[in-house]
Amino acid sequence: HATDLLKKQDLSAPTCNDCHGSHGATPPGVNSVANVCGTCHVRQAGFFEKSPHGPAFKSLQLAGCVVCHGNHEILAPTDSMLGVEKGAVCLHCHVKGDAGYQGAKKMGSLINELAGHIHGAKQLLDEAASAGMEVSRSQFELKKAQTALINGRVVVHSFSPAKLQAAIAPGLKVAAQAHQAGVKALHGFRIRRVGLAASLIFIFLAVVAVYLKLRVMERRKP
Repeated sequence: HATDLLKKQDLSAPTCNDCHGSHGATPPGVNSVANVCGTCHVRQAGFFEKSPHGPAFKSLQLAGCVVCHGNHEILAPTDSMLGVEKGAVCLHCHVKGDAGYQGAKKMGSLINELAGHIHGAKQLLDEAASAGMEVSRSQFELKKAQTALINGRVVVHSFSPAKLQAAIAPGLKVAAQAHQAGVKALHGFRIRRVGLAASLIFIFLAVVAVYLKLRVMERRKP
């Protein structure tokens, strides 16, 4: 939040009074302060409350968002927070072999799969565009996959691999289509290069033939 406010000059970023109030400031440590995250992150809060974590956290008197994201040191969320690799917050509670571990592993894999497909497709389309091929429509369509990825990063708060898979499925389809468009455009570019090279060789041979013909005609002059 501080990064958005101070470095990005985003005046809509939360400040102290957004969470604690102003004149009637809520004392730090009160559980309701943690719950205030949902006033801005409404969809995430909705998914969390309906997830298996919602009642489990409530029974253990754990402050929902704070467990994974912290309270004041709210780091910018990254895909590395999800899953079972080193640094993933899921490992704070889940160990290898339990259902939560397997679910976290699956969800981390799904998010990384879509992010990887988007990155690969973007590289191909950028390369094709740099080569002068018309791929602007595919580049625009690829934004839909990025939107699906953003949505997926929200849906992970449902802690349901099935729901996440359904959320990112449209993005995977769009990314695959964009990838194919990039491959096709680069193939077309290579064909153009071969055609251009063949044309240049033909022109060169034609010029040489004309030159030799002129030399022969000059020798025949009396």
